[in-house]
Amino acid sequence: GALYHDLMNDQHDYRSIVFDTMDWMERLLHQKICEEENAKSIELACGGYGKGYVAAATKLQKLLRSLELLQARRGVNIIMLGHAKPEKVLDPEFPEYQQWSPKLQSHAANLLPPSWPARPTRWSRCGLSWHAPRFGSMPRTICRASS
Repeated sequence: GALYHDLMNDQHDYRSIVFDTMDWMERLLHQKICEEENAKSIELACGGYGKGYVAAATKLQKLLRSLELLQARRGVNIIMLGHAKPEKVLDPEFPEYQQWSPKLQSHAANLLPPSWPARPTRWSRCGLSWHAPRFGSMPRTICRASS
C-alpha cells in the first residue's frame, strides 16, 4: 500500500528492508484474510477446504513481486528472516533423510525460490535468513542459530 508507494517513489536513504520473521508475517496474512472473510480460522476462510491458504499465498506472491520491483528499480536489499523445520524426505532410490525447509504453510513455502536454501548452522532450533543481493542472481544464504 502506502508504504510500498513511498519506498518506490519518494526520496529516502533506506538500503534494506528486513522481514522478521516470514512465518509471523504469514500469520498476519492469515489474520487479515480471516478478518476480511469474517472467518474463525484460515481453514474456513474463502469458503473453506483450504482456500484461505491459497488466498494467503496469492497475497504473499503479490508482495514478493512488489519487493522484486523495489529491489530492481531502487536497489533496496530485501532480507527475509524465518524459522526452519525438519522434513522427512522419502525417495525410493535413496535411504530416508531429513532436510530443512522454511517453517511456512506449503502454499507459501513453494513461492520462495528453490535457490534460497535453508541451511541451519546446527541441528537444533534455528532461525534462518535468506538474502538475495538481486532477484535472479545467485543469492547468499546467511544462517544464524538461535537457542
